[in-house]
Amino acid sequence: RTETLQVPIGPYEETEIKVVMTAGKMILFSWEVDRGDIYSDYHGHDSALGPQFWVRYREQMEGSDGQGSLVAPFDGEHGWYWVNYNEYPVVVSLTVTGYFERFVDYGIF
Repeated sequence: RTETLQVPIGPYEETEIKVVMTAGKMILFSWEVDRGDIYSDYHGHDSALGPQFWVRYREQMEGSDGQGSLVAPFDGEHGWYWVNYNEYPVVVSLTVTGYFERFVDYGIF
């Protein structure tokens, strides 16, 4: 399946979006911000070990887009943490294709 989300992030706000996957399943993804650069961190949480256990796949201190693939190494949530360090709001467009159960949106914090 393929799904696209529009994720608005206000000035100096941060958010986290994950997809729930089982071990061995694969996704392809791409994201881009409508203007400026933002911080991004792509990581996963192992559901068996709890929310304190996580594995970072990629960190990008500043950038306007990202893309890649993942074969889930464990059951759990895998996805993106973004920080808008700009003085203006941005919108991240995220497209995910593959074998995932659902999105989890942790909202703005």
